[in-house]
Amino acid sequence: MNCISKIKICFLGIILTACTHVVTHPSVEAEWLDLVGSKWTPQNPGKSYSMNRVQMEGRESLRFEIRQGEVWIGPSGSQTFRSEINTNEFVPMYSENWYRVSIYLPSDFLIEDNRLCLAQWWAKTKTHLGEVHRSPILQLRYANGALAILLRRYPTKVTTDDESYIQTRLFDTNIFALGQWHDFVFHIKWSPENNGYIEAWWNNHKIINFKGITQNQDEVGPTFKFGLYRDDSPKTYISYISGVRRGTSPESIGFDVP
Repeated sequence: MNCISKIKICFLGIILTACTHVVTHPSVEAEWLDLVGSKWTPQNPGKSYSMNRVQMEGRESLRFEIRQGEVWIGPSGSQTFRSEINTNEFVPMYSENWYRVSIYLPSDFLIEDNRLCLAQWWAKTKTHLGEVHRSPILQLRYANGALAILLRRYPTKVTTDDESYIQTRLFDTNIFALGQWHDFVFHIKWSPENNGYIEAWWNNHKIINFKGITQNQDEVGPTFKFGLYRDDSPKTYISYISGVRRGTSPESIGFDVP
């Protein structure tokens, strides 16, 4: 290993330690984790267990945990129940993007009827126009043992009521096995017009082929976030995320289109 690589690993360790308690595995390289703590930022309650770097079944991963009553306080003072990473990458409007994320829920994951978002694309709020914070435009939701992929759009340019969205259920299944990795790939053109599209693959099987409006009437496209974002619960939730990538082609995220 050359000196530059050693410095890079040391710097990454310092960054991660500042953000969260870290379990390091220097023999395993995880290029996607290099961004954590720099442009990518954690949004969690700041507990020692809120986010950790671990290995899970051979994959370098981030482990997320959230317990009852734990909140993340946002810049505006808002309080939400989450332990997430925000990539802070608001992509250009009308751009074509590829996203890759792998999700693992433990075999003893507690099943309950509670809103839980495992991954989401969040549109930037136009606060300078008086807009309120909106629900994620696209999200992977898990509740009662079922996984759903939801597209939510707003009919007006400036939203003053978060409940005014138009929702399209792009995919749902009651068969989402616990205790194993699930690999997702999304190919999306973000557009407020009918030339938008969303394609998605789950474990190399195509599950979504949507064409139409995929974006609100915003100034930029959304940022990708992943981890745990839920309504409060007396139960403790744990998830693992690995292999997060974004690019402008399938090759850029290491995906061979089936």
